[in-house]
Amino acid sequence: MRRFIWIRIALFLRQSRWGFALLALWFVLGTIIFYRFEHLSLSEAFLNAVYLRVQPGSLWVLYSFWASVFCSESSFPFSFCKRCNVTIHRRDAACSPVR
Repeated sequence: MRRFIWIRIALFLRQSRWGFALLALWFVLGTIIFYRFEHLSLSEAFLNAVYLRVQPGSLWVLYSFWASVFCSESSFPFSFCKRCNVTIHRRDAACSPVR
């Protein structure tokens, strides 16, 4: 039984690798932006980029707004099919895999 859990974890990580890469890129770019434009220390800029600190100002509002736009399910053109429970489909398509 343990082996199947590790296989499922490995499959999940393999299928989600580009999503994790995009998320990491978002945090790296956010850290650079807070470091360069808000003149924060690198550790403070990183904490702001991963939403553990709030820097009052218009840059923080803009950064958090675009994160909510990109990460919200309603604005993302693909979603998991409830019937198949695995493959990602277009919402308006009838259960046909996107390739």
